[in-house]
Amino acid sequence: MLNAHGGWLSVVGVTLVAGSLRRCQSSSELTTLGLGSALALAANDAVRMREIAGICRLDLAYETTIAALWALTARPSGGP
Repeated sequence: MLNAHGGWLSVVGVTLVAGSLRRCQSSSELTTLGLGSALALAANDAVRMREIAGICRLDLAYETTIAALWALTARPSGGP
């Protein structure tokens, strides 16, 4: 059985890794993809907080931390 959620997460992950390997870290599109995905997953977990298992709560903390760190360290891409 195909899991669309897992497939989507795999595509996002592969895209972020490929961008990293190509040294595109300053790409605003990749930053938006990574930060937006982390925030969307965190929001999903937060809304379903009462329904999710303890491990998912740890995942929520991880996603929120990664998103915050990414937002703090992201540099606007511009010329020199």
